[in-house]
Amino acid sequence: MEPTYRYSESTVRPEQVQISGDTVYLRKDIKESKREDMDGGTVSYWTYQEAAMSTEEFNRNSSALLLKRQLNSDGDMLAIMEAMADMYDVLAILME
Repeated sequence: MEPTYRYSESTVRPEQVQISGDTVYLRKDIKESKREDMDGGTVSYWTYQEAAMSTEEFNRNSSALLLKRQLNSDGDMLAIMEAMADMYDVLAILME
């Protein structure tokens, strides 16, 4: 079961997992952005991908969802570690 995500936005930072009544909301790719309001001020808002499912559906599939999230997180961590190694190489060259 693959959740169907849709674009959403809010002026309040959303939780990654939110249970509201009989519905579970899964959110990913949460990013803060800024907009200019009508008075010329700046307003923060959040954009993200959101999937909604029943608590029953979530409970049936939560193990698979958690495993998939862990696999994605491992890939993200590897990319961060590689970027840090590249940064250390550049620093070592600059320090010579």
